Amino acid sequence: SITVHVMNDLNPMCVSEFSFDFVVHLEPTANVINHYVVCSATGFSEIVLLSDFDGQILGNQPEEMFDILYFDSVENAENNISPLPVSFEIINPIHSLVARIQNVDNNDCFSVTEFELGKIDIPIAYAAENISACDDASNDGYEFFDLSQQNDMVLQNQDASAYEITYHISQEEANLGSNPIDLLYENVTNPQTLFARISSQAVNDCYDTTSIQIEVNAVPQLDIDNEVSICEGASITLEGPVG
Repeated sequence: SITVHVMNDLNPMCVSEFSFDFVVHLEPTANVINHYVVCSATGFSEIVLLSDFDGQILGNQPEEMFDILYFDSVENAENNISPLPVSFEIINPIHSLVARIQNVDNNDCFSVTEFELGKIDIPIAYAAENISACDDASNDGYEFFDLSQQNDMVLQNQDASAYEITYHISQEEANLGSNPIDLLYENVTNPQTLFARISSQAVNDCYDTTSIQIEVNAVPQLDIDNEVSICEGASITLEGPVG
């Protein structure tokens, strides 16, 4: 406690005394909130809960000591005017928001931070044509395929600069985006099914997949002697393997 004596300069007998306490409230730190992009499956608006970002602005600060509010401008956040509802509708590709963290016992002890919310549409992996190739003279069933030639069919009219296309040997790896194979690829079975994945450059988990079959066709070979005798005017039937 602090005690204050107040005395009249003209009359020292006129004295007043009172006491008061200083209460110190902890001023919070507004930690950075990472920009967040929703992968939209509908192509329309998406709903997010702004309270899901409370943990980022709090960091290691005790949550029971602070309130967190969200606003659409720095001015509103600093003046604590018109906080946004917890359930926020993302309509535009980008929304700029401001979070305010304040002491529960003294709202004048606060800090703010800006962040962005946005949405992008899930890309479509359009079906691509199966690929076939003629085997070489070895007829071993293995050939190299240029998978990049399928990109335009998978992409169709979508913006090539906004998406990445990769190819995978299993659906699981395509879903995870793991172990993409080289675009110049030699098959390991014949035929073989591969999986194309198209994903957003901004949000890798925003993706779609489709399957493509590659097949090596055997070169027909005739089992015939180098020299065959035939009578003039006669005919002969040559048969090769089916395929």
